[in-house]
Amino acid sequence: MPLTALLALSLPLTIPPDCPRPVALDVESARRIAAREIAARPRPGRFILQIAQDSERRGAWRAWQELLRLPAQRHPRGGGGISMRIDRCTGAVSDLHYQR
Repeated sequence: MPLTALLALSLPLTIPPDCPRPVALDVESARRIAAREIAARPRPGRFILQIAQDSERRGAWRAWQELLRLPAQRHPRGGGGISMRIDRCTGAVSDLHYQR
């Protein structure tokens, strides 16, 4: 089997075929991009960064912060996490907004 065919089989099926060198190929690269964007906009509070495939856009990741809940806190107040969409091909961040 040619090398290009092997590489094509190893890529996730959700990446558009017109993307020869994706910037955010996997969850870890998407996490690094999201962490960079979040660090530029610090918010008070402790958050956990979540990354998942975007169900609305085939070639994108969704990244969002969830408020860290400590065992002693039944109903923590506030929010303020950041969410965004990350393009797999270019690594471009879009739809960035603060959650309440």
